[in-house]
Amino acid sequence: MKKHRLNILFFALACIFLPTKVFGAFFENDKLKLNLETKEAGENVDVLACFELKDGWHISWENPGDAGVPTEFFENGEKIKPLKTSSPETFLYDEIITQYGFSGKAYYLLNV
Repeated sequence: MKKHRLNILFFALACIFLPTKVFGAFFENDKLKLNLETKEAGENVDVLACFELKDGWHISWENPGDAGVPTEFFENGEKIKPLKTSSPETFLYDEIITQYGFSGKAYYLLNV
């Protein structure tokens, strides 16, 4: 899972730094589809990341709950806090472990 997360991160960062005013990108593997749209926002760039998760896969929210690792974004080694995200779902395992995250579709709005 870490390898896929790193591939997505590097792909997203590469898309952000292309010299265009508006840019869309697409990535897909057997676990997810990722659509990225970027738009200049003054000196920065707004990035809308849409994750479409497949076959029961999910990603964690900023507070993953009892288990899991939050979905994080980085630029030049520094963590970027999303401006907005979708509303998280609650996942309950064995009636004792609670996780917060997203299945199906998840949206993140970032400013870099």
